[in-house]
Amino acid sequence: MPELELSWGFCTVNVFLMTLGLFSLIGRLSLKGKNAACKLLSDISIKSYGMYLAHILFLNFYYGLFKSISDAAYVTIPLIAVCTFITVYIFVYLLSYLPKSKYIIG
Repeated sequence: MPELELSWGFCTVNVFLMTLGLFSLIGRLSLKGKNAACKLLSDISIKSYGMYLAHILFLNFYYGLFKSISDAAYVTIPLIAVCTFITVYIFVYLLSYLPKSKYIIG
């Protein structure tokens, strides 16, 4: 369905409004709590630039791995996204323990 694909283009009003809403929601969250979820969100926030830099390495790997599982995009895209996010977070988390890692991952 070309009409569906057109609505998800990067330079459209739909993507701008979704991004604005998500950033507004996240910006209003208070991450000063001491529970595990707040600590995890804070850690992801700190490592997000490094995750952005490294995500394409794992995205291509998971795309090649999962493209043969299903022809349905609603199955493969979330699967690739979740696996990539988790793997990249672990990768950047481990890289952050290296000396001078701030120059590697931001």
